Amino acid sequence: MTRGIISLEDSKVYESLPVPFCVFWIRGDTYDLLAVSDGFLEAFRAAREDFYGSCPELFRQHIHPEDYSQFRFDLTAACLDPRGRYEAVYRVRARENGLYRWVSGKGRVKRQEDGSYILYAYFSDVHDETQSRREAAEEKQRQKILLTDILSTTKTAIFWKDADRRFLGANKAFLDYYGFTDESEILGKNDEEMGWHTDPDSYKNDEARVLRDGISTDRVPGKCLARGENRDIVASKSPLIENGEIVGLVGSFEDVTKETTRQAEIKRLNEALEKRISDWDLLMSVTDVCVVKIDLRDFAIVEYNDAMCNMIGLTREEYEKRYHGPAGCRGTGDSTR
Repeated sequence: MTRGIISLEDSKVYESLPVPFCVFWIRGDTYDLLAVSDGFLEAFRAAREDFYGSCPELFRQHIHPEDYSQFRFDLTAACLDPRGRYEAVYRVRARENGLYRWVSGKGRVKRQEDGSYILYAYFSDVHDETQSRREAAEEKQRQKILLTDILSTTKTAIFWKDADRRFLGANKAFLDYYGFTDESEILGKNDEEMGWHTDPDSYKNDEARVLRDGISTDRVPGKCLARGENRDIVASKSPLIENGEIVGLVGSFEDVTKETTRQAEIKRLNEALEKRISDWDLLMSVTDVCVVKIDLRDFAIVEYNDAMCNMIGLTREEYEKRYHGPAGCRGTGDSTR
């Protein structure tokens, strides 16, 4: 290791330190190790002779290839920092097994009279902590990608807003429904500014309750204007909560125009049928009008009222007793229905 920049006595003191400690001599793009502590060698399972020789080549061998350029950048940044701060995290390969471990470095740079710099740095093994953070970040990224894929492929229109009811984003199904090319057309706007509700107050009040009371709504019916048509929809909304505080809401909606139209038609047909049945029952109950229903396949009387019986001078009981009626024959009247 290079000597002369620090005294032999100081070098021996640094090398005997029980903590992971190093002293670098930095001259432009050139850097050398002046001292490596016993604590460093013990912490990273290395031998002191590993740190003799060409310093750049040495660090290329021990620092992960993806981190080496960052190591060079951090040395330069520390020299240019007004307070000479050095902070970094790298993967360093251990001597005994050749595996990389995450190492955190912190220190201070001191400028020398000849324009070179001395970096005094303390290192610690943060492999478990760093690896956990990286795995958590990678998992979060995977979940984000998965969520993005789900949002982009689902047919349900989904959107999310801030606490002021202004759009923060929406999925592809939402944008396609309204004919938007991208989110920029809705970001930062609320429903009223978009002008797509014929009754905006009901939606506004609904979202205000979600944001104020933290409740969720499920398939609330309403109408919206989409591509020039007034459509029937059902909307569901829930609060977005961070650290116990409501910061916005997420919602979804479905177009139920076809279902609503179909249900309205079924209701109309049922009402018409009920009216026809009511009219028929009224007609059958009029005592002075004879009503007879005959099956043309066998000319059997399948339905009759009391007026028909009276016309032939019989009561209903006498008629049924005398003629017994065909199988399935049903008479209709006030007395024996």
